[in-house]
Amino acid sequence: MGKDMLADGADVDIHFPSGRGQSCVWDLKVTYDDGTTAEWDNFNLCTISSIVIDYDSKTGKTWATWK
Repeated sequence: MGKDMLADGADVDIHFPSGRGQSCVWDLKVTYDDGTTAEWDNFNLCTISSIVIDYDSKTGKTWATWK
């Protein structure tokens, strides 16, 4: 998506152009540099304008919040 790696606290805007098909529903996958992943299914990008991914290194947990 234009960025190979993001530094802690960094962000990236990813734009999905109109006319990209009929689907509003997309999946999201994050892959960390150690190879572990976090995945979410069925984000409706026709109704969501922002997704924030957080990671807690002490617990190894990743979560997403959206609006």
